[in-house]
Order: sequence, then structure tokens, then C-alpha cells
Amino acid sequence: MNRKQYDVGEEIDRRRISSQQWMLFFLCSLVILLDGFDIQIVSFTAPLLAEHLGSKVTSLGLVFASGLAGLTVGSLIVGPIADRFGRKLVLQLACVVFGVFTALTAFADSREALLAVRFCAGVGLGGCIPNALALVAEYSPQRVRARTVAITVSATPLGAVIGGIACWALVPHFNWHIVYWMGGIVPIVLSVALGLFLPESIRFLAANGHDDRRIAKLLTRIAPDFSFAEGDSFSKVEVVRKGGSASLLFADGRAERTLLLWVPYFLVFLISFLISSWLPSILKEAGLPLSRAMSALITFNLGGVVGAAILGKLVDRYGVYKVLTGAFVLCAISVGFLGQAAGVYNGVLFIIFIVGISVQGTICTLYALASDIYPTAIRVTGIGWAAAMGRFGAIFGPLVGGAMLQAQWGMSGVFAAASVPALISAAVLLRLHAIRNREGLVPLVSAPSSQL
Repeated sequence: MNRKQYDVGEEIDRRRISSQQWMLFFLCSLVILLDGFDIQIVSFTAPLLAEHLGSKVTSLGLVFASGLAGLTVGSLIVGPIADRFGRKLVLQLACVVFGVFTALTAFADSREALLAVRFCAGVGLGGCIPNALALVAEYSPQRVRARTVAITVSATPLGAVIGGIACWALVPHFNWHIVYWMGGIVPIVLSVALGLFLPESIRFLAANGHDDRRIAKLLTRIAPDFSFAEGDSFSKVEVVRKGGSASLLFADGRAERTLLLWVPYFLVFLISFLISSWLPSILKEAGLPLSRAMSALITFNLGGVVGAAILGKLVDRYGVYKVLTGAFVLCAISVGFLGQAAGVYNGVLFIIFIVGISVQGTICTLYALASDIYPTAIRVTGIGWAAAMGRFGAIFGPLVGGAMLQAQWGMSGVFAAASVPALISAAVLLRLHAIRNREGLVPLVSAPSSQL
């Protein structure tokens, strides 16, 4: 009897994307969409939350920071758990945690209670994002992996657009509680859908030596023509030691790449949240009414959706290092020019759209780089820790912008300074590219399908 040994990476890579894979990408995009929705509803309802607590809006800064801190903690601690026990169940539980504490926000009647529920909601959301992206990466054929990951991440700015529209349409007619009830119910319902329709990662199962029959059953869901006979098996590529520890991000020569990867994550999130926080001030300085700030924020986020699609396709064609380096250069130019924008409203919107492409689109594409740098056994941990570094940047962004404004830098000075981190990030990408060439690593655009 001729027994065969299969490579799940090859089986995925050599086939067209099936309807089952599209379903997985869609479900994971819905998970990522929660991030942008949450950010937008918290920003929009801030004055109403302050009024509810009988305090000033400026006193809610710690509340906003608690959500980001929880998200950072969730990104750090959930990754190793998922790399040890699997993606699906951890993702479901994270959605439930996020949903429950988001809904409880509507019942918080003190500043302390609001701090607690926002932190816990952030922990749940922080566990959702890296797991969803790891699943997308591990079910994507290598030839389009960057594009699928980037487009999936673009659900974050899309979620912000939906959150803004929901607040604009619902809050005036009901009250601010309704958007938090929506934000709580949706992820809980989504968790049930994930349990019914989302498969576990077959790359994870193969890399960790799980039962071959279970792997074959999952593989036939996306490849009905696949034939697996009794006695056949799946190869297990020993890329790293057993997953589940953040220390593995620095093992086997990965330390420099890990530390360098964190730099652009931190800096581009810093730029993004600096812009989001101070965009209304740009419009005011340009002599435009603040009532149009919401449309400007929507334009900024729509630019991110478009940028993710464009940059993801370019990465699949030309390689991640070249494209991201160019994207960071464009980011530096457009952000620096934004500080000089004045006058015609439509002209400012066009600049904001380009900034959205280069800033938000670059964030989306960075996740494609993170998902490729790390093998299956530590992929969620790698994505989660990189995302956590980005959230640290998100916390510092508004603070840095505020400090520069208090020092009388002016809007042009603030955004000219904000272009510097983008140039630093471009230099880091060049260094990562050099490391890849030195170590003989295969670029993202043509990585071998056998790599789990």
C-alpha cells in the first residue's frame, strides 16, 4: 500500500480560494470591524458620557486610556494562549468578553466603574484581533496572503465609518446607551456564528501534530477534491519549539527582526491617533466649521480601506519591503503637507483621503508583514505583541500632539514633526529588508508554501 504524506501549506497554496475560505475571511473581517466601531462610538459619545457622570469631557482622558491599556494587555496575554491551545475557542471567548463589558458600559454610573468596564472590554478586543488575523493568514494562499490580511485589517477603519454613521443616526433619536448595547450584542452573536462556521487553523493543527483525520476533514471543507486514505499523513515542519511563550519571539535569531518590527508599529499608530485626535483642530485652523469634522474623520478612515486594498495588492506583486518603504515615504510627505492645508474644504478632504491611504493603509499592510515573519507556532503571539506596541503608540500619539500644541508649535509644526516617525519607519523597513537578504529568507511575495 502506497502511503502519502501531504503538506497542508501546499494543498492551500495550489488551489483557488474556496467559498469556505471566503466565509472565514468574512467572519474574521467582522471581528476586526469591532475595533473601529468601538473607537468611534467612544469618541462620539464622550460628551454624553461626561454629562452622565457629571464631569467635564477633559476628565475622560483616563477612561479612553483604560480601553487602550486593556487592548494592549489583551494583545500581550492572549497570543501565547492561542498559540498553545488553538485560535478558534480563544477567539470566541475574547468576543464574548468584549461584548459583555461593552454592553455594561451603558450601566456604568461612576468614573471608576467606567474605567473598569472599558479596560475589560479592551482586554477582550485585544484578544480578538491577533487571532482573527492569524486565521486569515493561515487559510490564505501564499500568492495573495498580504492582500487578504491587509483587506481584513481594513475592516478597522470601515468599522469606524459604520460606528460614526450609527452614532449620527441613532443617538439623537434614542440615547447614547443604544450604541453600547449594539456594540455588546453584536460580538456575542458573532461568537455563536464563529462556533458554527469558523474552522480551527489546519496549519496550527498540522504544526502541533494533531490527529491527521481531523486535519483531513477540515481540508476537504475548503478542497472537496482532496483525497485522504487510511495510512496517509500530514507533514509537520519543525520551525520552532512548542508555541505559547513570548520568549520564542526572540529565539532562533528572531530578536533583531522582532524589535525592528515593533518600531514601525509604534510609530505609525502614534501618527494615526495623533491625526485622529487633532483633525478637528486642523479644520478649525483652516477656517472651516467644526461641524464638518465627522465627514473629515470618515474620509480619513475610508482612505484606509482603499489604501489597504491598493497596498495589499502591490505587496503580493512587488514584495512587502519595497511597498511598505514607499508607503512610509508617502506617509511622511502627505502628513507633513496636511499641516499646511488651508482654505477650500474639498481640497482639505482630498489631502485627508491621501493621508488615510498612507497612514491607515500602511497599518493594515504591516499586519501582513507580521503574519509572515513568524511561523505558525508563534504567529498569534507575534501579531499580538506587535499590535500591543502599536497600541502604546496610540496612547502616546494624542499626548505628544497635545504637548507640542501647548508648547506653541502650531498645527503646521505638529504635523511636520509627525512626518519624522514615518521616515524612521522607512529606514527600519530597509534594515529589515537587508536582514532578509543577509539570512537568505524568502520575501513575502514568493514564500514557499511548505512553511507553516
